[in-house]
Amino acid sequence: MTDQQWYSRYSRHFLLNNFDETHQHKLASASITIVGMGGLGSMAAQQLAAMGVGTLNLVDHDTVSLSNLPRQFIYTQRQIGQPKVYAAQQQLAQNNSACTINPFEQRAVPDNLAEVCDTADALLDCTDTVTTRLQLSAYARQVNKALFSGSAAGFSGQVIAISPHPEAPCYGCLSALNAYEPQTCLANGIFGPVVSTIALYQVMLLVYFITGIAPVPWSTLHCFDATKFNWRAFTLTPNPQCRLCQ
Repeated sequence: MTDQQWYSRYSRHFLLNNFDETHQHKLASASITIVGMGGLGSMAAQQLAAMGVGTLNLVDHDTVSLSNLPRQFIYTQRQIGQPKVYAAQQQLAQNNSACTINPFEQRAVPDNLAEVCDTADALLDCTDTVTTRLQLSAYARQVNKALFSGSAAGFSGQVIAISPHPEAPCYGCLSALNAYEPQTCLANGIFGPVVSTIALYQVMLLVYFITGIAPVPWSTLHCFDATKFNWRAFTLTPNPQCRLCQ
């Protein structure tokens, strides 16, 4: 890409009051690991690649199915049956060839988190199980990496930015509160626009972290109710009984 093409591609970023070439170069130098390439991860990956993030590590063991297509726009009917990480790699490369896409066709488990996450500047938790979220949070705390966790089911979703600071609360602190009933798309269905909303919120928080163009509201749980078009925010504090961080 020539300098002229680079400036043309990201020209709308440079029209922002607080965004310049330095911030765009920060995105280009960033490496992000996305764990889970379903509705949240696939939408986040599309936005991050399009914005100019330099490296995306995609982690998922699943394949594309017909039921994915109403909310996972990155995939096509022709890709049904293909591993999601490779199908996504094909699509993302067509939008931004300057973005390096590293596919990892595997489950994210404690034994391989270092392999897929060690080189990343931050982690996006786009998984659909509490167990995996807890494992990611424990790993992020161990290696001092920022974690941006999102979930969605039915007509609701939530997102939280978990600070790498050793005294900040982790996902285990949230889970231990038992403040909500863990839900899944398979059990409760999912309203497609909710997934996109949560994923893009994750992306905004992540981009603020990488570029510094706005403060990150660390440890704030943002809950979205699509039936009421309502956002609520709750401050998470460290749980002295948390098994992950205390």
